[in-house]
Amino acid sequence: MLLAIPPVPNNQEKHNYHKGDYQGIQRSLQTIQWKDRWEGITVNEMWVDFRQIPKKVVDMYIPLKTEGKRVRNRLSNHVQRKIRERCRAWQKYRDRQYQSGRNFAKYKQLRNEVNRAIRKEEDQKRKRILAGFKNNPKRFHGYMHSKQTVKDNVMTFEEI
Repeated sequence: MLLAIPPVPNNQEKHNYHKGDYQGIQRSLQTIQWKDRWEGITVNEMWVDFRQIPKKVVDMYIPLKTEGKRVRNRLSNHVQRKIRERCRAWQKYRDRQYQSGRNFAKYKQLRNEVNRAIRKEEDQKRKRILAGFKNNPKRFHGYMHSKQTVKDNVMTFEEI
């Protein structure tokens, strides 16, 4: 029986090889005196040393990638103000149960206004983005990929 296991997030440090100093790596490797370095040690010790040299050089001359934060879709100040007002109305409804009918009606009105404002703003943003796709297919495909609901994940299988 096979069991699909969701992929584990990778917290490994990653090197940005596109920004590496390859001339520096070459100079560093050329300065090593291999005969002097390995004189009087066993083959296994030479192998271990040989394997560690590239790791040290890569750590020295290839920078690490920085994980860029994606900018979340910011809502306008007008909509954010309405959201805060809706939250206050909800708290007022929850705190004052004896006036719950009037407070809940006010909350519902604000909730509907907020939802309408958010939908309207998202629609305007979508129209603005779609207008920019005419001569930019790369941007179009990037947008479509971001809207993809089913993500391509490589699953590992484990036998039970």
